[in-house]
Amino acid sequence: MSIHAIVLLITFSAFLRAQSVEASQAPVEFLGRFSNMVVNEATDHEFGSEVLLWHDNSQLFGHFIHQEGAIGLEPTGVLSAVSYNPKTHFLSFKSKLTIGFHPKGPTKDVFTFTGKFESNTLVGTLSRVDMANPKNTRTSEEVVLKKKEEIDPAWNKFKGKKEWDVFTREVLKKVGPKW
Repeated sequence: MSIHAIVLLITFSAFLRAQSVEASQAPVEFLGRFSNMVVNEATDHEFGSEVLLWHDNSQLFGHFIHQEGAIGLEPTGVLSAVSYNPKTHFLSFKSKLTIGFHPKGPTKDVFTFTGKFESNTLVGTLSRVDMANPKNTRTSEEVVLKKKEEIDPAWNKFKGKKEWDVFTREVLKKVGPKW
């Protein structure tokens, strides 16, 4: 192989890597904060669920928050196994959280959502099971999570999924699942 051919091959390989990195850094758009959180101001407790939803050119991703107590704790998990059909608006996902503690350690809560994603609401069934509970009882409820106008400006700042991943790792260090 000639030197010229080797240089072309190296240049082409570098070009493909650059294209791949650029594609993986597609712009991230914040789609919204969807919530049914209710605050009891007399006790400073908050109850309900919330989904923070983003997308890039190829996927939906986000955070799931479920609160059953003092304001400010906000147990948070990452959406996993996300499935979305833009034609039917069907959305499903799972998320792992730690909502509390048993005598033997943290809860291992798995939430599953199946329903519809419209521009201003998430409507569907939210199921929960604590994998640390020997009885492993699943509970389900119908939920309507409405889009909230109040957002954190930080949620709109990501230039790509990698920046979002760094942000998410920091969030999970503080309020993520303990398992």
